[in-house]
Amino acid sequence: MTITATIVDTEPDTVYQGTVYEQTVEIELENGQILELFDGGNTVSPKMVGEELAFVLSVNPKERGVETLADDVAKIGSARNRSSQWSYDFYGRLEATDVEDIWFSDPYRNLLVLDVGVGTILVTPTTEIRELLDDGTLGVGDCAYIPGARVDIVEVREVDR
Repeated sequence: MTITATIVDTEPDTVYQGTVYEQTVEIELENGQILELFDGGNTVSPKMVGEELAFVLSVNPKERGVETLADDVAKIGSARNRSSQWSYDFYGRLEATDVEDIWFSDPYRNLLVLDVGVGTILVTPTTEIRELLDDGTLGVGDCAYIPGARVDIVEVREVDR
């Protein structure tokens, strides 16, 4: 459930009396693509710039717009309708629908795992996604388009080589 990337930069977003509470982290994926991620827990420090790490990322999808895809496409694209600077469109194969959410306090929320080609990401299921899963339109092994409203850094790990 990780994507390997190099930290390019950190930029404070919410600062109070010299303390950074939220920041944007810019990373470069192994394919050269640059992403800006929301870091609400100060998971990344400025001293980590230049390091290659494994990122656990959580996508908060837009409430509507998820599509099943006939083609096997795996990528992270620019958002069709960008709702924040951390918005991207995700295309990939659904690997799991029942990952326990150990990072947040909602005990009733299982996360999805989507393979986006450069690694895997966690997806918070919206009402629309739950409906697609429940009626069988979307399931493990299916390809999907998921418009992301925001991508959060959940955890950073050393790269397993």
